[in-house]
Amino acid sequence: MAKLYVDTGNGFNEDETIGIIYNFKKENELCFNLDSFDNIRKVRFDPLANDRVKVRILDIESDSKNITIKSANSINGLKDEYQFFDTFDPMYIIKGNFSESSYVKITFDLDILDNSQLGESSNKKRDLTGNIKSKLRKIF
Repeated sequence: MAKLYVDTGNGFNEDETIGIIYNFKKENELCFNLDSFDNIRKVRFDPLANDRVKVRILDIESDSKNITIKSANSINGLKDEYQFFDTFDPMYIIKGNFSESSYVKITFDLDILDNSQLGESSNKKRDLTGNIKSKLRKIF
């Protein structure tokens, strides 16, 4: 199940959530109806609960303006092609001008991660961090 949490000024909570049960595949497209919400400040997209996943957001469509992904609780950055989530609660925080929005459609790739894939992404992160620290030591 994917969930879209809607912040209308009360933060993210289960009372303001839209859930969609879907049979995930490599590329998924989910459309969330926002008609029952007012004063939307931001949304939180959880692509799949209870699994560690690798996700790439391909497109976010809405009748809203200026939609941007502000953050994700992934172990790597948003600028990477895919985000790797080693948590069972992966999420993206999406901001935009949702005041007149009636829907948000999110298209994304998703793969469930096994332990070896998580190890590879953690090693890459550790290598990157080590390289940055090494370069900083040389500078200072």
